[in-house]
Amino acid sequence: MEFKDKIKKRILLFAVYVAAGLVLFGVSYLVKDNTGDLIRAAGIAYAVCGFGQIFRNVRLMKDERLMKKREIAEKDERNIWISNRAKSCTFFFFTIFSAIAMIVLFLTERKTEGLVIAYAICAEVIIYYICYLYISHKH
Repeated sequence: MEFKDKIKKRILLFAVYVAAGLVLFGVSYLVKDNTGDLIRAAGIAYAVCGFGQIFRNVRLMKDERLMKKREIAEKDERNIWISNRAKSCTFFFFTIFSAIAMIVLFLTERKTEGLVIAYAICAEVIIYYICYLYISHKH
């Protein structure tokens, strides 16, 4: 796949982010309690981040020199290793901190919140194993 096509796919992905943000923003007005404010903030954050990334990638496509520089940076093995290592550390620390939060919530009699975090940890681990199996069979 040519790098320019990859950038076009990213622009489409971030357009979905913007659309999701706008949907969340609209839905937030249907919610009657304080949850609507949280949903509204999340919608705004998705839309702003999506617009920012679209702007960044459109600018990248217009400047051939900048696009070539970005392509080299993305294909550099050191950068790929650093990115993979950062993702691995993020997964590890998020799982550990979530488990600690879950234990604290259970100890403070906040079982519902603890269960939400427990299910989130389970979902994260299941998604990890599904991705692992998929990637190991693909390569």
